Amino acid sequence: MEKHYDENLRKFIPNCNSKKGFMLNDKFISWKKNISPESMSKSQYIPPKEIIISCNNHAKENAKPINANNILILTHPFYINLANMHKLKTELMKKEVEDYSKKLINFLKSNPDRSKLGIVMLEHFYHYASTTSLLLENNFVDEVIFTYPHSGHLYNPDELNKFREKNICFTGGYEGGCLNTAISQMRKKTNEKNIWAIYDLVLKHPNDSWGSIKPQSIDTIPPSRTIPLENLIRVLKLKK
Repeated sequence: MEKHYDENLRKFIPNCNSKKGFMLNDKFISWKKNISPESMSKSQYIPPKEIIISCNNHAKENAKPINANNILILTHPFYINLANMHKLKTELMKKEVEDYSKKLINFLKSNPDRSKLGIVMLEHFYHYASTTSLLLENNFVDEVIFTYPHSGHLYNPDELNKFREKNICFTGGYEGGCLNTAISQMRKKTNEKNIWAIYDLVLKHPNDSWGSIKPQSIDTIPPSRTIPLENLIRVLKLKK
């Protein structure tokens, strides 16, 4: 039986404390019985209130101020690695997930100029406690905004208000799902011309494809505002 999660993810995540098996940040080790590969893949599994409080406190303690005029939003950046690896039907899909993961982490590790680009992660509590909280701890992202489980709907949509005057670039997954929901919520807060997508850092749900999981387009953003990561780096001069 194929595993729900990607055991190779620890190659990409900094300071991973688990050497094998399922990843779990030591800060949340007391919730080990609640955070499992099975809970990651269940579509509407709401975490206990104590896990929500623990994640919120950890995110607030590790957040950094954002002063840049441009914001990169990572929407459930490793959802596929943590919950849907068993749904990859072909070697091409597996290769695309590996390439996506490497590109995203290599960009975060490159230490892009934070005076020009703030990095925000939209995440749900189980994936945060398991793995992606390490991105915040290691200063790869500046802030986390929590979503409902397996949904792009934010627990508190007003947390987007602070970005209403910014240029927003969305990445993550899935196109046609959580990513589009998150974009739609942002469109309620700002002029849609301020919203962009980084198309080579976006994935489709493997159930929605029998071939590539790299989308040809993003439904909620016109092609004129979908760009490759390379263009973002070049235009904003992010490399120091």
